[in-house]
Amino acid sequence: MKQTQPFATLNFQLRLARIRRNAHMKRQNRFLIPILAILIIAFALVSIISVSVTGATADKILDSQMHSLAYSVENQLRVTEEIVDITLSMMDVKHISLAQTLAFMIAEDPGKMELEQMSMLAELFGVDEVHVTDENGVLYWGNVPGFYGYDFNDGDQTRPLLAILQNPSLTIAQEPQPRGVDGVIFQYISVSRTDGRGIVQVGVSMDRIEEIRASMSIQGAIGGMSIGQGGGVFVLSSGRTVIADSGSSRLGRSLSGQGWVESMFAGGEGRQEYEYEGVAYSAYYRMAGDLLIVAYIPLAELDGYTTDALWSILPLGIGATLLVAAVTIWLLRWVMNNVYWYESILDSIPFPLSVTDMKRNWTFINKAAEDILSVKRAAIVGKQCSNWGANICNTPDCGINCLERGIPTSTFNQVGRDFRVDSTFLTNQKGRKAGHVETVQDITDMVSKQKDEDELISNISDVSRSFISSSKQIADGAQTLAQGSSQQADSIQELLSSISEISHKTKDNADMASRAAALADTIKQNAEKGSHQMDEMMNAVEEINQASHGINKVIKVIDDIAFQTNILALNAAVEAARAGQHGKGFAVVAEEVRNLAAKSAEAAKDTGGLIADSIEKAEMGSRIANDTAGSLVEIVSGINESSQIVSQIAESSLDQSSSIERINRGIDQVAQVVQQNSATAQQSAAVSAEMSNQSVMLGEMISSFRADGSENTLELP
Repeated sequence: MKQTQPFATLNFQLRLARIRRNAHMKRQNRFLIPILAILIIAFALVSIISVSVTGATADKILDSQMHSLAYSVENQLRVTEEIVDITLSMMDVKHISLAQTLAFMIAEDPGKMELEQMSMLAELFGVDEVHVTDENGVLYWGNVPGFYGYDFNDGDQTRPLLAILQNPSLTIAQEPQPRGVDGVIFQYISVSRTDGRGIVQVGVSMDRIEEIRASMSIQGAIGGMSIGQGGGVFVLSSGRTVIADSGSSRLGRSLSGQGWVESMFAGGEGRQEYEYEGVAYSAYYRMAGDLLIVAYIPLAELDGYTTDALWSILPLGIGATLLVAAVTIWLLRWVMNNVYWYESILDSIPFPLSVTDMKRNWTFINKAAEDILSVKRAAIVGKQCSNWGANICNTPDCGINCLERGIPTSTFNQVGRDFRVDSTFLTNQKGRKAGHVETVQDITDMVSKQKDEDELISNISDVSRSFISSSKQIADGAQTLAQGSSQQADSIQELLSSISEISHKTKDNADMASRAAALADTIKQNAEKGSHQMDEMMNAVEEINQASHGINKVIKVIDDIAFQTNILALNAAVEAARAGQHGKGFAVVAEEVRNLAAKSAEAAKDTGGLIADSIEKAEMGSRIANDTAGSLVEIVSGINESSQIVSQIAESSLDQSSSIERINRGIDQVAQVVQQNSATAQQSAAVSAEMSNQSVMLGEMISSFRADGSENTLELP
């Protein structure tokens, strides 16, 4: 029994696979027959439409081709006439040039007017006739001796040419017309002679012009034109004669009396069917001036296009139908195989899966759902999904109801088991909602584990809250310590700045005290020097005073001399008076001596006054100098005392600056220590804050985890 059990299970699985395969083939055949019928009907309709469209298309193509040929012939006629006109105009210019050349040659060599020379020139120039007249218009020279002696005054054709005799610059190219002598159509070109009065004339027969027209005939232009196999184009003149025919079979025939011809001439332009020589034709006709252009094709050939199109399309249509049928069968089998494949995939899902349309009617369930419902999927298609029989059916907690409220996942409890329902919308190619997909999973074990996890997380949450509180207290203390350290560092920094400023000012005071001591020294030296100089000045004043007393004595001597001199002068004057006339000169000398003595006495008096004043002022200066010397002595004494005080201040300032410098270094060391403590406190505060934040995040994560776990759990009613 143990060995045969696997083989029995295998046989059962094989029979089950064959049953599913046969059911799958029946579904394929159910779709295949209607599709083949639709393809056959579609082929018939397409063939009929194609034949109709092909016939109409062929008719339009032929009609367009006939229109095109008619317009082409009309354009060819117009172009031919224009070319002929241009060619004739060019020939007129050429013949005028030939006539002028001939006139020049005759003027250069009159021997050219001989008959032989004229014949040779006519052949050389490619003209039929050359003529030369005299000043009266009588023709005496040329290549046609029979015209010699002809007077241009005698003919209506030649008389207008006599105007050249009056106006030598005039050139005349006559229109082709019958010649007056024999009635042959000629064109004559006439110019004036250059060696005197007379006319030089060249003549060209219309045969040459007709040769030009023939070389550009409409027959040559349309020859070989064809429409289809038996169609073509012909041109009728106003006399109903065929003047051009692409097939040449009608060329030169007269079609007068044919009713369809008259109808075409009367209509001017249009489409018409006609019969000629027992053959029916379809034609497009168009008038070009007085000519009628007709483009035609046999009706039998036109109908043949439709028949040929049918026979050409029929094999193609049959082949296309067979190909489409084969492709359709292959696609159908491919689709059905894929359907079978995807059904097998869905059946392999171990938990129930249900697919419904927007009306909540079942469209598919997988094998797991069939086992739970104990029905086949074909039996429940089209039924309401409430046939599940779950306690959430037809309630707001239904999976589809929750999905429509934006809740794709819901849970419910039934017969002591917990289930989870996942729902989603199905959309079509346009993105519109087309149905729902629901999957049901048994999550009883998961819910049990979730409860254990919730209890564990609750314990962790309690510990986390305690840890958050402690870390917050540590963070607050660290923050307070960091702030105090920062404030202490700021205060020490300010104190250091103030002491540094005092140190700089103390150094400045010491420097100024040193400079003041040096300046006091200098002032002391200058004062001592001034006192010494004042002593010397007092000695000089004393000497000046003594010299003034000596000068006073000298003045007195001079005054005595002047007095004695004055007495001597007076005595001399007395003696001169006694001497009389002989003492007159001596009297004069005595008078001068007396005057000199008087002046000397007066000068001595003035000098004595000045010297007395100088002595008085010298004495005053001596007194002032004595007072100044005493003041300078006192100044020197004060300066000595001030210099000693300033020196003591300078020494004290230097000692104070050194002390402040030492204090500054000590405070700087304290500031560095405080800054290190502040940085350490800030780092501790940052670490504490980060730890507090992480604790809060841990609490939030635990709360979020608990919330996520609680969302997927519905309490039992």
